[in-house]
Amino acid sequence: MLLKRLPELMSQASDEKRCKLLEGARTLQSVYCAILSAASVEDVALILREVVPEQRLALMERLPSETTTTLIEHLRQKTLRSSASKAAAAAAEESVALGRSGGMDFEVHAP
Repeated sequence: MLLKRLPELMSQASDEKRCKLLEGARTLQSVYCAILSAASVEDVALILREVVPEQRLALMERLPSETTTTLIEHLRQKTLRSSASKAAAAAAEESVALGRSGGMDFEVHAP
């Protein structure tokens, strides 16, 4: 992980690179503080969606294990609800399409 290597990277970097490294570390720290002060697990998920995958991994590795477990369960439940909603919507669309395409076949005979 880059954070563990930060002292090594800082000692080898030019002044300009050092400034960028420090800025990135400060940004990551501020995002981590926002996560820790989030009001709900949904808020944590929203914050994590806003960062790149590498940052997300670094942030999640620093979270307390209970928070990580709760977050994973929250995301799993959200995915299940989303999948169920999509399946219901697809079934409704199919039902409407069948109704329009003559899925209910019947003949009308004139007297």
